[in-house]
Amino acid sequence: MFREYKAVLISVAVSLLAFLIFFVALKHVAGTAGPGTALEHRVIQAVFPDEKILLYNKSVPASGLQGHDIAGPVATLDDPFATAECLLQANETGIELDSALLQPAEITVYDDDWYDRVSALRGFRETLYSEGYFGLVHISRPCFNESYDKAVVYLERDCGPECGSGEIVLLHLKDNHWVRMDQRIIWVARAGADGESPAPVTD
Repeated sequence: MFREYKAVLISVAVSLLAFLIFFVALKHVAGTAGPGTALEHRVIQAVFPDEKILLYNKSVPASGLQGHDIAGPVATLDDPFATAECLLQANETGIELDSALLQPAEITVYDDDWYDRVSALRGFRETLYSEGYFGLVHISRPCFNESYDKAVVYLERDCGPECGSGEIVLLHLKDNHWVRMDQRIIWVARAGADGESPAPVTD
């Protein structure tokens, strides 16, 4: 009898251990960046319909979103699904972007190696501007409504020292095309008396 109980206890212990290992592995995967879907790329492409963009290949993480007061501005978009919680949940995992899926928009995806290599070059930003790029852009993973015909994203623009901004963009799917419907500026980098930036928008 004791041997039977011992065998059952060992079996239960092994099962619990296997479940624990699976849970830890799943949590690890959920916290890492993965390839963005074609739908996510179409939404991001529509955020920049007429701009020539250098876009960072990894999304703004939830921790980055939490660093700014996005709840108030998002609420003024007057669309119930668009909330700060929605954006934070969508960005619990990162997204890796693919230039090929962002065509034909003039969006070039860059990574850390490229940035480290060229940012040290003299006149780097001046060269970007002369080629029609307005700085570097960092964007969040889109948050969708239940029917996947509305989306909201957060993006940051870096145009140099004490130059940049953060904004929320609302998009709707119309006639099978994503279209920008509204936006809110969250912050603008500007040097104050103490040289601190970015500063929140307070209009």
